[in-house]
Amino acid sequence: ETRSAQNRYWLRAVSSLPGPTASPHAISFSTLVDHWQMMAEVRARTPSQNMLPSGSFDNFRLLSEGNWKPVVTQEKLFHASAQIQTESGGRNQVMIMRAWPRPEAAANSNQPALLVQCPELAVEKGDLLEITARVRVGQGVQSLQPAPLLIFDSDLGPELAVNPILERSWRKVTIFRKASKNGPYKIWLGLKGPAEVYIDDFSVVRRSSVSSYPGVMQTGPTSPTGVPAPVNRSRVQGAGHSIP
Repeated sequence: ETRSAQNRYWLRAVSSLPGPTASPHAISFSTLVDHWQMMAEVRARTPSQNMLPSGSFDNFRLLSEGNWKPVVTQEKLFHASAQIQTESGGRNQVMIMRAWPRPEAAANSNQPALLVQCPELAVEKGDLLEITARVRVGQGVQSLQPAPLLIFDSDLGPELAVNPILERSWRKVTIFRKASKNGPYKIWLGLKGPAEVYIDDFSVVRRSSVSSYPGVMQTGPTSPTGVPAPVNRSRVQGAGHSIP
């Protein structure tokens, strides 16, 4: 019964996220206290302006100028491309990622078919980063799964990628990260297998680290929901991964 109650509170905590990996501390009940503390810090800190204004995709030459870097990772298995296009029936420009299998290849690899690296961002250790985007699936390529899009970063790597379920209508995805070190911070978008995915309004807002935050829960026997909170800390943050 205790485990069942813990599972219910964990599901409640992640219900507002596109998936448990959208917060580095929401992957299990045992680290929810860290998740709640991080959310309190997000509310307490002053947000910066959008660090990635090019994520509106208003520039048709964005991908050819080198700041956004598309890479076809499995050329023997897939045709793939990333392009800036105007949505049909409107004036809004979006980035469209497409991958479709080559007829002679059995595309059953677990590796992404296409990656797009976002421009590097300057961060400091302890900065909270709020990553948002509007995403939807297109009709040009039939996808074999409901969540073909990967979003991951240089801190936690592809093993803790966010995989939002996509539909034909736009949905907003929000991801929270805490920088583990000073220096350039990188974000990748990827396609798992054949798919066509539309991306727009990709933004990153930084909340700088400070010594203390009024009203932030540092320690305590209970969570914001009144449930006894675990005291062990997450070991996920800053995990190293090999990234293309």
